[in-house]
Amino acid sequence: MTLKYGSSITLKPIFTPNNATNKNVKYTSSDTSVLKVDNNGKVKAAANKDATATITATTEDGSKTAQVK
Repeated sequence: MTLKYGSSITLKPIFTPNNATNKNVKYTSSDTSVLKVDNNGKVKAAANKDATATITATTEDGSKTAQVK
């Protein structure tokens, strides 16, 4: 995914199975000077330069993760 400086997108996880009881996810950025992410999965491009970072979504119990670069 590519974001321009100042733009944002909100990530929406897909849970399997659909009826999973705990859908709490923690989001982290590998480099907050490039991408910032809040608790709701809203990602904002924070760097006015060509750079990359990875956003990781981790389930509350830590057993599953997903990433987007």
